[in-house]
Amino acid sequence: MKPDFYRWLKIISLSSCLFNRAVLGQIIPDGTLPTQVEVNQQKIVITGGQQAGKNLFHSFNEFSVPIDHSVSFDNSLTIDNIISRVTGGKVSLINGLIQANGTANLYIINPMGFIFGPNATIDLGGSFIASSASSIKFADGREFGVNHPETSLLTVAVPIGLQFGQTTPGAIINRSQSLPVSSNDTPSGLKVKSEKTIALIGGTITLENGNLTALAGRIEVGSVAENSYVSLTPISKGLELGYESVQNFLDIFMLQESIIDASDNGGSVKIQGRNITLKEGTQIGLIPLNDQPTGNLIINGSESVVLIGEKNQTQRASSTGLYVFGVDIDGGNVIINTQRFSISDGAIINIETFGQGKGGNLTINASQITEIMGTGFLESTVLFTGALDKGDGGNITINTGSLIIKDGGQITANTLGEGKGGTISINVAQTLEIIGQGITTSDGRVSPSLIAASSGDRTVGSTGNGQGGSIDLKTDQLIIKDGGQITVESFLSGAAGTLTVNANSIVLDQQAKITAIAENNDGNGGEIRINAKDSLELRNNSSITAEVNFQGSSGNGGNISIETPFIFAVPREDSDIVADAGQGNGGNINITALGLFGIQVQQGQRIPLSEINASSRTGLSGIVSINRLSADSQSNLVILPTTVINTDNLIVSGCRTRIETAGEFSIKGRGGLPVDPNQTISHNQGLADLGSPSTPETRHFNVSPPIDSSKSTLEPIIEAQGWMRNEQGQIILTARATAVTPQAYNNPTKCSGP
Repeated sequence: MKPDFYRWLKIISLSSCLFNRAVLGQIIPDGTLPTQVEVNQQKIVITGGQQAGKNLFHSFNEFSVPIDHSVSFDNSLTIDNIISRVTGGKVSLINGLIQANGTANLYIINPMGFIFGPNATIDLGGSFIASSASSIKFADGREFGVNHPETSLLTVAVPIGLQFGQTTPGAIINRSQSLPVSSNDTPSGLKVKSEKTIALIGGTITLENGNLTALAGRIEVGSVAENSYVSLTPISKGLELGYESVQNFLDIFMLQESIIDASDNGGSVKIQGRNITLKEGTQIGLIPLNDQPTGNLIINGSESVVLIGEKNQTQRASSTGLYVFGVDIDGGNVIINTQRFSISDGAIINIETFGQGKGGNLTINASQITEIMGTGFLESTVLFTGALDKGDGGNITINTGSLIIKDGGQITANTLGEGKGGTISINVAQTLEIIGQGITTSDGRVSPSLIAASSGDRTVGSTGNGQGGSIDLKTDQLIIKDGGQITVESFLSGAAGTLTVNANSIVLDQQAKITAIAENNDGNGGEIRINAKDSLELRNNSSITAEVNFQGSSGNGGNISIETPFIFAVPREDSDIVADAGQGNGGNINITALGLFGIQVQQGQRIPLSEINASSRTGLSGIVSINRLSADSQSNLVILPTTVINTDNLIVSGCRTRIETAGEFSIKGRGGLPVDPNQTISHNQGLADLGSPSTPETRHFNVSPPIDSSKSTLEPIIEAQGWMRNEQGQIILTARATAVTPQAYNNPTKCSGP
């Protein structure tokens, strides 16, 4: 046993020696600057470097931090910026602690990229910028980079930008789930001090169960391609990055419940890339602390921004989403700029205020398409700007090429207290579709595909005392079907809101609804204004309603104004335009159109047919006005040419065809045509050949009553299909088509004379 014991002791000693060398080997100066590295067990101290004014420069061949190890930059407290580069061509693996003295900002550039492991953490007084740029540019025009590091000229100027090289920048991966250094709070990952900036700027960037935290500060995540330049601008919260000079971007992924958190006073987040994807329970949050307002969340995806939730609730503890809150203050704003925006499967954008503040604002600019799709374990996908208690709902603005809301997807600007519902403005260049419904909840509620600006929220069964909000839609074609809805409801004491639609064509099908309803209260119905330049079509129990939907309410029905050339419906499909009331007065319906087809005006009791109704159950009926548009007789006329056509150019010379039997056209009698083609038809040239009555007697016409087709025994009249000549030479019309045998004629292959 004794030899074995000594053998293992030697192995342990040798392994320890090799481990210390490996640690030292992971942080290696490249010799271009007087950077020194000291290792004391698990502590690595970096000293030396080259100081220029308030900038301290370091240069490394390799820079990695093993697990349970710390790396400390031993800088003077007068240093503002520690600027480090990695020139050896290896990825930096960070799985321990990085520290610096004082309030210095730490810049590290490595063109090969970075991997921050689960235990990676930072303890800095200033901002932290990790980038796979090839150099840092300064205000005096100098650069500190990895190319020809031995010739770098150091500078006292401040950093103003990150320059990327001619090859694709290295990827940056963050898996950090470390706890804050000073507390046992929830994992904060890579975290900077309050009111500072943390920035990851490189090639493809992935947060994989990795967190970024900058309370009351700023978080920047940017993914750029080669030959890019990203500007750096000092602000009160650290740094703001600019991408104006970037031509091409790369992709950003947030996966596995990763969190970006810039909560507290004025905190802000900007994400900049090509295709930006959030899924698997990842979240970006701006949540107020100590009643202080937050800043803005900006996501710019040059091609796409995608948020994906979970179809199965048990898969994730949290829901993928963007969360911007306010407490007794206005909520922050969310701005998304891209070509294609998609949110699905229960992912959520929640911009909400608790207390007296106004809900924040949401702006989506998606030049090609916006998709909002439900079917998540939550009731629906919701773009929500709401307020609880006394605050008003926030505003939603969407500008896009086409918009699809389906399977329970929702856009809402609701308030659940005493405030007014928010304002929704949607501009769609092509088609806006609101289709279908989501899941049915355990209490039997169904989440429709929906656009709503209401006081209250039917989907979650909540009511509000305030007035409904307003919706303004502009699109080429609006299609609502399979239970889809647009609504500006109120639920308790407030009036319903205002809903305006401007489109070329509008189709409502299969229980589709446009409503401005006062629900179970004494408020009035809302206002609906529709302008459809081509047509409005209502099918299969669809409706346009501005009513009070409670028989005992004293509220009045709302008003509906429709201007369109044509309104189409099918009588027995029970599609309605309604502005009725309970105990109050019915609303007014004003329709300006060329024609109404399949729908009738009905006052009083509702009927199971397609109808226009502005009645009241116990009050006065409203007024239904049908204004007929005058047809423009000039709009469809063809403008004929004023010049004389040269007919010689229209006639093609060809062989004269010899016909065996030629037809003839003869004129018999005086009626119809003049004898001389140069003469005009005189007034006395009628159909005299048909004869005249022999005696001047009075003609009498008997008008028979209409025949009841259900009781008639007469055979039905069949339209003539052919004719024949009887034995007397008379022409007889027949019910069957006449079989005609064409007469043959010669078609010579060669031209011959006449």
